[in-house]
Amino acid sequence: MTQDKKNGFTIIELLLAMSFVAMLMVAIAVMVMQMSNIMVKGKTFKELNTASRLINSDLTRNFNSLQSIDGWDGRSFASGATPGASYVRNELGGAFCTGDFTYVWNSAVALNNGNGPAQYRGSTDNTIRFIRVKDVTKRYCQDSSADVWTDIPRDSSQVTEILPPGETDLMLYDIRFRQVGVDAATGQSMINIQYVLGTRGDSGIDVVNSQCRPNSDLANYCAINRFDLLVRTIGSK
Repeated sequence: MTQDKKNGFTIIELLLAMSFVAMLMVAIAVMVMQMSNIMVKGKTFKELNTASRLINSDLTRNFNSLQSIDGWDGRSFASGATPGASYVRNELGGAFCTGDFTYVWNSAVALNNGNGPAQYRGSTDNTIRFIRVKDVTKRYCQDSSADVWTDIPRDSSQVTEILPPGETDLMLYDIRFRQVGVDAATGQSMINIQYVLGTRGDSGIDVVNSQCRPNSDLANYCAINRFDLLVRTIGSK
Protein backbone atom coordinates (compact mmCIF):
# COMPACT_ATOMS: atom_id res chain seq x y z
CA MET A 1 0.00 0.00 0.00
CA THR A 2 1.41 3.31 -1.05
CA GLN A 3 0.84 6.57 0.95
CA ASP A 4 0.90 9.96 -0.71
CA LYS A 5 3.65 12.26 0.54
CA LYS A 6 2.17 15.41 2.18
CA ASN A 7 4.16 18.67 2.29
CA GLY A 8 3.73 21.26 5.09
CA PHE A 9 5.47 23.68 7.42
CA THR A 10 7.32 22.48 10.42
CA ILE A 11 6.77 24.00 13.85
CA ILE A 12 10.09 25.85 13.58
CA GLU A 13 9.11 27.38 10.25
CA LEU A 14 5.74 28.47 11.59
CA LEU A 15 7.37 30.09 14.64
CA LEU A 16 9.84 31.95 12.43
CA ALA A 17 7.07 33.18 10.15
CA MET A 18 4.92 34.31 13.08
CA SER A 19 7.91 36.10 14.65
CA PHE A 20 8.59 37.94 11.42
CA VAL A 21 4.95 39.02 11.07
CA ALA A 22 4.88 40.15 14.71
CA MET A 23 8.02 42.26 14.29
CA LEU A 24 6.59 43.73 11.10
CA MET A 25 3.37 44.69 12.89
CA VAL A 26 5.33 46.29 15.76
CA ALA A 27 7.44 48.26 13.28
CA ILE A 28 4.30 49.48 11.50
CA ALA A 29 2.68 50.49 14.81
CA VAL A 30 5.79 52.44 15.88
CA MET A 31 5.96 54.17 12.51
CA VAL A 32 2.26 55.13 12.69
CA MET A 33 2.74 56.55 16.20
CA GLN A 34 5.76 58.58 15.11
CA MET A 35 3.91 59.92 12.07
CA SER A 36 0.96 60.83 14.29
CA ASN A 37 3.25 62.70 16.71
CA ILE A 38 4.88 64.58 13.84
CA MET A 39 1.47 65.57 12.47
CA VAL A 40 0.32 66.75 15.92
CA LYS A 41 3.48 68.81 16.41
CA GLY A 42 3.20 70.28 12.94
CA LYS A 43 -0.44 71.24 13.47
CA THR A 44 0.36 72.79 16.86
CA PHE A 45 3.21 74.92 15.50
CA LYS A 46 1.11 75.92 12.51
CA GLU A 47 -1.70 77.18 14.75
CA LEU A 48 0.77 79.02 17.00
CA ASN A 49 2.37 80.76 14.01
CA THR A 50 -1.03 81.63 12.56
CA ALA A 51 -2.15 83.09 15.89
CA SER A 52 1.04 85.16 16.19
CA ARG A 53 0.51 86.60 12.70
CA LEU A 54 -3.03 87.64 13.63
CA ILE A 55 -1.83 89.23 16.88
CA ASN A 56 1.00 91.08 15.12
CA SER A 57 -1.36 92.30 12.40
CA ASP A 58 -3.92 93.60 14.89
CA LEU A 59 -1.33 95.34 17.08
CA THR A 60 0.43 96.93 14.11
CA ARG A 61 -2.74 98.09 12.38
CA ASN A 62 -4.35 99.62 15.46
CA PHE A 63 -1.26 101.27 16.92
CA ASN A 64 -0.57 102.76 13.49
CA SER A 65 -3.97 104.46 13.71
CA LEU A 66 -3.10 106.32 16.94
CA GLN A 67 -1.66 109.81 17.12
CA SER A 68 -0.35 109.33 20.66
CA ILE A 69 -0.97 107.55 23.96
CA ASP A 70 -1.69 110.24 26.53
CA GLY A 71 -0.97 109.62 30.18
CA TRP A 72 1.68 106.93 29.73
CA ASP A 73 5.36 107.62 30.28
CA GLY A 74 6.36 104.83 27.91
CA ARG A 75 7.50 102.30 30.50
CA SER A 76 5.64 102.33 33.84
CA PHE A 77 2.68 100.12 34.64
CA ALA A 78 0.37 99.77 37.62
CA SER A 79 -0.25 96.47 39.40
CA GLY A 80 -3.97 97.24 39.62
CA ALA A 81 -6.50 99.55 37.97
CA THR A 82 -5.63 103.05 39.17
CA PRO A 83 -6.98 106.52 38.27
CA GLY A 84 -4.73 107.98 35.58
CA ALA A 85 -3.18 104.64 34.61
CA SER A 86 -2.79 103.59 30.99
CA TYR A 87 -1.03 100.27 31.52
CA VAL A 88 -2.04 97.64 34.09
CA ARG A 89 -0.23 94.33 34.45
CA ASN A 90 0.29 91.56 36.99
CA GLU A 91 0.83 87.79 36.87
CA LEU A 92 -2.89 87.11 36.31
CA GLY A 93 -3.53 89.47 33.42
CA GLY A 94 -3.66 93.10 32.47
CA ALA A 95 -4.84 95.90 30.21
CA PHE A 96 -3.20 98.46 27.95
CA CYS A 97 -5.40 101.52 27.40
CA THR A 98 -4.75 103.90 24.51
CA GLY A 99 -7.69 106.27 24.92
CA ASP A 100 -9.33 104.85 21.82
CA PHE A 101 -9.24 101.10 22.44
CA THR A 102 -7.93 98.82 25.18
CA TYR A 103 -6.19 95.46 25.00
CA VAL A 104 -7.25 93.12 27.81
CA TRP A 105 -5.78 89.70 28.59
CA ASN A 106 -5.74 86.87 31.08
CA SER A 107 -2.33 85.27 31.55
CA ALA A 108 -1.59 81.55 31.28
CA VAL A 109 -0.97 81.48 35.03
CA ALA A 110 -4.62 82.39 35.61
CA LEU A 111 -6.04 80.26 32.79
CA ASN A 112 -4.13 77.12 33.78
CA ASN A 113 -5.70 77.40 37.24
CA GLY A 114 -9.22 78.30 36.11
CA ASN A 115 -10.84 81.48 34.85
CA GLY A 116 -8.78 84.66 34.89
CA PRO A 117 -9.82 88.04 36.33
CA ALA A 118 -11.15 89.36 32.99
CA GLN A 119 -14.51 87.83 32.07
CA TYR A 120 -17.44 88.61 29.82
CA ARG A 121 -20.50 90.15 31.41
CA GLY A 122 -22.75 87.52 32.98
CA SER A 123 -20.54 84.59 32.00
CA THR A 124 -17.81 82.58 33.71
CA ASP A 125 -17.55 79.79 31.12
CA ASN A 126 -16.03 81.74 28.23
CA THR A 127 -12.58 82.73 29.42
CA ILE A 128 -10.87 85.71 27.82
CA ARG A 129 -7.38 85.21 26.44
CA PHE A 130 -6.56 88.37 24.49
CA ILE A 131 -9.14 90.87 23.27
CA ARG A 132 -9.42 94.44 22.02
CA VAL A 133 -12.22 96.55 23.52
CA LYS A 134 -13.58 99.91 22.41
CA ASP A 135 -12.75 102.03 25.47
CA VAL A 136 -12.37 105.81 25.05
CA THR A 137 -12.41 106.43 28.82
CA LYS A 138 -9.60 103.97 29.66
CA ARG A 139 -12.07 102.33 32.02
CA TYR A 140 -10.23 99.02 32.27
CA CYS A 141 -7.06 100.73 33.47
CA GLN A 142 -8.58 103.40 35.72
CA ASP A 143 -11.56 101.84 37.49
CA SER A 144 -10.23 99.99 40.53
CA SER A 145 -13.54 98.23 41.29
CA ALA A 146 -13.46 94.45 40.91
CA ASP A 147 -16.64 94.48 38.82
CA VAL A 148 -14.99 96.19 35.87
CA TRP A 149 -13.00 93.06 35.00
CA THR A 150 -16.11 90.86 34.98
CA ASP A 151 -18.22 93.36 33.06
CA ILE A 152 -16.72 93.19 29.57
CA PRO A 153 -19.59 93.29 27.04
CA ARG A 154 -19.90 90.30 24.76
CA ASP A 155 -20.64 92.53 21.79
CA SER A 156 -18.85 92.08 18.46
CA SER A 157 -19.22 95.81 17.75
CA GLN A 158 -17.30 96.60 20.94
CA VAL A 159 -15.00 93.61 21.42
CA THR A 160 -12.65 91.80 19.04
CA GLU A 161 -11.21 88.43 20.08
CA ILE A 162 -7.61 88.41 18.91
CA LEU A 163 -6.72 85.06 20.44
CA PRO A 164 -9.64 82.59 20.53
CA PRO A 165 -9.08 79.18 22.21
CA GLY A 166 -8.67 77.22 18.98
CA GLU A 167 -7.93 73.50 18.88
CA THR A 168 -4.61 73.80 20.71
CA ASP A 169 -5.86 76.15 23.46
CA LEU A 170 -3.21 78.85 23.01
CA MET A 171 -2.66 81.51 25.68
CA LEU A 172 -0.36 84.38 26.60
CA TYR A 173 2.35 83.55 29.12
CA ASP A 174 3.57 87.14 29.13
CA ILE A 175 3.09 90.41 27.28
CA ARG A 176 4.91 93.71 27.82
CA PHE A 177 4.69 97.19 26.26
CA ARG A 178 7.63 99.60 26.19
CA GLN A 179 8.21 102.86 24.35
CA VAL A 180 11.65 102.91 22.76
CA GLY A 181 11.67 106.31 21.10
CA VAL A 182 9.74 109.42 20.08
CA ASP A 183 10.33 111.49 16.95
CA ALA A 184 10.42 115.11 18.11
CA ALA A 185 9.49 116.43 14.67
CA THR A 186 6.47 114.22 13.96
CA GLY A 187 5.49 113.07 17.44
CA GLN A 188 5.58 109.44 16.32
CA SER A 189 6.17 106.95 19.14
CA MET A 190 7.99 103.67 18.58
CA ILE A 191 6.61 100.97 20.87
CA ASN A 192 8.18 97.59 21.46
CA ILE A 193 5.71 94.78 22.28
CA GLN A 194 7.12 91.49 23.54
CA TYR A 195 4.90 88.53 24.21
CA VAL A 196 5.19 84.81 24.88
CA LEU A 197 2.55 82.62 23.25
CA GLY A 198 2.14 78.93 24.02
CA THR A 199 -0.16 75.98 24.53
CA ARG A 200 -1.91 75.08 27.77
CA GLY A 201 -0.03 73.09 30.39
CA ASP A 202 2.55 75.07 32.34
CA SER A 203 4.00 71.87 33.85
CA GLY A 204 5.39 70.91 30.45
CA ILE A 205 6.67 74.37 29.51
CA ASP A 206 9.85 76.19 30.45
CA VAL A 207 8.57 79.77 30.25
CA VAL A 208 11.90 81.42 31.08
CA ASN A 209 13.65 79.80 28.11
CA SER A 210 10.49 79.65 25.94
CA GLN A 211 10.74 75.94 25.25
CA CYS A 212 8.86 72.70 25.92
CA ARG A 213 10.32 70.25 28.40
CA PRO A 214 11.30 67.18 26.31
CA ASN A 215 10.34 64.63 28.97
CA SER A 216 6.89 66.07 29.58
CA ASP A 217 3.81 63.93 28.94
CA LEU A 218 2.51 66.82 26.81
CA ALA A 219 5.71 67.21 24.76
CA ASN A 220 3.98 66.21 21.51
CA TYR A 221 1.21 68.75 22.07
CA CYS A 222 3.44 71.55 23.38
CA ALA A 223 4.55 74.71 21.57
CA ILE A 224 5.78 78.04 22.91
CA ASN A 225 7.59 80.97 21.35
CA ARG A 226 8.68 84.49 22.24
CA PHE A 227 7.75 87.26 19.79
CA ASP A 228 9.21 90.74 19.49
CA LEU A 229 7.23 93.40 17.62
CA LEU A 230 7.92 97.08 16.93
CA VAL A 231 4.95 99.32 16.14
CA ARG A 232 4.54 103.07 15.80
CA THR A 233 1.85 105.69 16.20
CA ILE A 234 1.19 108.13 13.36
CA GLY A 235 2.05 111.15 15.53
CA SER A 236 0.70 114.66 15.18
CA LYS A 237 -0.19 115.96 11.74
